[in-house]
Amino acid sequence: MNKNKTLKAVVMLLVMVVLCGIAFTSKAALAEAKKVTVTSASGKVGDTVTVEIKAKSDLQLTDEGFLLKYDSKKLELTKYEKANVGAGMIEDNKVAEGYTLGYVFIDPAQVKAGTVLATLQFKILTGATGNVPLTLVCTSENDTTVATNNVTVVVPATEVKLDKTYVELPKVGDTATVTATVVPANSTDKVVWKSSDEKVATVKDGKITAVGGGFATITATAGNAVTSVTVMVPNPITGIKAPETLTIKVGEKKPVELQPIPANPTNVKEAIWETNNKDVVIVNEDDEIVGLKEGTATLTYKVTDMDGKVYTASTKVTVVKADEVKQPDKNTNSVGHKMGDLDVIMYSVIGVASLGAIATVAALKKRNLNK
Repeated sequence: MNKNKTLKAVVMLLVMVVLCGIAFTSKAALAEAKKVTVTSASGKVGDTVTVEIKAKSDLQLTDEGFLLKYDSKKLELTKYEKANVGAGMIEDNKVAEGYTLGYVFIDPAQVKAGTVLATLQFKILTGATGNVPLTLVCTSENDTTVATNNVTVVVPATEVKLDKTYVELPKVGDTATVTATVVPANSTDKVVWKSSDEKVATVKDGKITAVGGGFATITATAGNAVTSVTVMVPNPITGIKAPETLTIKVGEKKPVELQPIPANPTNVKEAIWETNNKDVVIVNEDDEIVGLKEGTATLTYKVTDMDGKVYTASTKVTVVKADEVKQPDKNTNSVGHKMGDLDVIMYSVIGVASLGAIATVAALKKRNLNK
């Protein structure tokens, strides 16, 4: 009896050791399998995208099998390539709802982190939207999930609409909110906001804050779709400034240096400058002062605000001799337009006039008023 009991005890012990060994082996194998991952991808319907099954850390492969599950109604597997990572057999096959990759080695294969075990290409099918799941399971461990990811179906924006085209903020610190609507409604593109001049206005998620006087353009961009809104923070003109004197050579050109005070005023109606001696100096259509012959002339600048108030400034221009400089025809300006007794260039408002606002002197559009 004692011998039988002893034999039973030995057998049970051996069974327990075997079972523990199997359990330990299975647990260790699963731990190694969980070191394998699948990458994400994104694209539009009709695009072909690439995903990889790869080692995210160093691991050991012995008899592991993997299955990458995906929705075959949304993704079509068009190509796959396997990698030989050690001496042994690698089996793979395409199935209705997935792709299998099996490894059987006589000796364990050591795989370094980052090693690509398989590369797969999928075509995104019509009807696919949002995130299409990719699930990697270990078939040798009861189909335990070891990694997940997605193929994101991108829907490009075709248009961005704003609920406002013009915003006036009466004083610094005031705010206004602009709402953007992306077309189509299921677009995956997100709206990105940007201000053309953060010294005038800033924007965050459509909320505009006045920082200083002037004009700014707030742009909303979603993918390749772009639209904008004009922001005005009142900044009334109080004067203009120009150099008292200027010396140029015959044939030389210098830009007009007229500065509104303050910079970037918002209530300018028009700006005019004129020369009292067109034989000596003219202003061409590129806003350049041109010396025609030796002598002096006075350039007078007049800026009118929206209330009709006129601000003036003047520059005395002296033209000196230059050697072998070809002189422009005194009867024409630089682009060939006939000049009258008084060379006058008037600036009129662009764009924002219909909104009851006016652009800065520097941003105004010019017209030549020749007699």
